[in-house]
Amino acid sequence: MQHARPRFEVVMMATPEIAHYSDRTSLSWANYCARHGYDFLLFERKILADMHINWSRLEMIRRRHRASDAEWIVLVDADTFVADVEFTLENLVAPYRDKDVLFAPDAARRFGLWLPLDLRGFLVCRTRRPPNGGFIVVRNNEFGRQFFDQWLWLARGPMRHMADRHPRTQGILWKGLYRLHLDRVAVMYGEIVRCGTNRLLDRLSLDTKDAFVFHDKRLTLPTASATAQRQSLGATR
Repeated sequence: MQHARPRFEVVMMATPEIAHYSDRTSLSWANYCARHGYDFLLFERKILADMHINWSRLEMIRRRHRASDAEWIVLVDADTFVADVEFTLENLVAPYRDKDVLFAPDAARRFGLWLPLDLRGFLVCRTRRPPNGGFIVVRNNEFGRQFFDQWLWLARGPMRHMADRHPRTQGILWKGLYRLHLDRVAVMYGEIVRCGTNRLLDRLSLDTKDAFVFHDKRLTLPTASATAQRQSLGATR
């Protein structure tokens, strides 16, 4: 009996040193994928020994492009978790039928306005919603493969001086790729919510009404308490 081709494959990289939070976030994604019939893959080892681990995430996707039979591959950071388990990935990509790579916004919607989280992204991309590499949905086609190939090639070649300088993958995305491919690349809106860098400001102004996924930086902070992590991961509805 031939199995139906999986439509989505969700991929996360989480090495053992971040298990104090990634054990919970990976479980959030595993349960969500099981609920909707998606594949979920967890990679626990760095792939590229000569580069920052952020580049291993991209290499992971390059390899999945060649090995997976999914139509879409979804890269999720280890500090992301599902907030709305009923919302499907089919619904997420539906407004972007003519696009091949979808990014979360590197911006927060406060008081109804999109405010970029990094001035460099705003200046280079010329938008208040520059792309963020913490949540990427890429079509498993030739353009998707070439996009990630070029991203890593830039990091090893003409933009290698930026490859190990914050924001690393994101900086090269902004400067070397984003504006060249506006016809095939899109930045999503309020479905993926970046939060946790300013807890008070988030409480007062962050718009989360459309949240499907939270990208919560509180989980990665050295001072993050177990209580804060439980509160964050308890936000699923």
